Amino acid sequence: MTPPEAAERYLAKPFSAVKGASSKISALVAARLLAVQSAHGVRGHVAEIGVFEGRFFIALALCVAPGERAIATDVFTWPDEDIADRFLANCRSAGVDMDIVVVQKAATHNLTREAYRQAAGGPIRFLHIDGSHMYEGVLHDLHLAKAALHPQGVICLDDVLHPRYPALTIAVGDWLKANPDFVIFAIVDRESFAAACKFLVCRRERGEFYRNALAAAAPEHVMNFRANYFGEEALIISPQAK
Repeated sequence: MTPPEAAERYLAKPFSAVKGASSKISALVAARLLAVQSAHGVRGHVAEIGVFEGRFFIALALCVAPGERAIATDVFTWPDEDIADRFLANCRSAGVDMDIVVVQKAATHNLTREAYRQAAGGPIRFLHIDGSHMYEGVLHDLHLAKAALHPQGVICLDDVLHPRYPALTIAVGDWLKANPDFVIFAIVDRESFAAACKFLVCRRERGEFYRNALAAAAPEHVMNFRANYFGEEALIISPQAK
């Protein structure tokens, strides 16, 4: 189960040319998980909260199946007012079908769960959260994600354990404690200070499926030991597994 050729080509070179901090290993993992979902009949949209110039979003958008959409949510005002134009130009340059892209210019704290679910237009099977890094903002984005998520969907959380954003990590932990029906099934290890860990989260009943599926889809990147949190286990994915 491999990602579409367009996604493979993008990850091979253009990915690094798009401004952003997401690591290639995390985008590769996302693409392979989307391929696993497609192979197992999981249908739904892909989405990102906090797209910046599109580095990670493009990898997701190039993996959508017919009838699916890619939802891009961002304030599109930082670092300047031209960022939306750069985002769209990067998508076009990478070969994204712009007819499937839904641009939602909004600060997520102004969105209700119902509004976000309606904007998606259907269940989201993979959602990357890279928006507010403040405690309340992270919790709010996770509530939006849960409301719109496909029953077999995956939430990907950016910058967890990043030393600049301790409140983000605390918020993720508090949300997981308050939502025991969700588990971390994998942690994508950082490549540098800027590209901090990503947590991959799904509903508890799908945890073992995704652990096994990801281990089979990216065996060269799976560490030979697992993370342990409150008795749960998660794969550790690294650029160079040991």
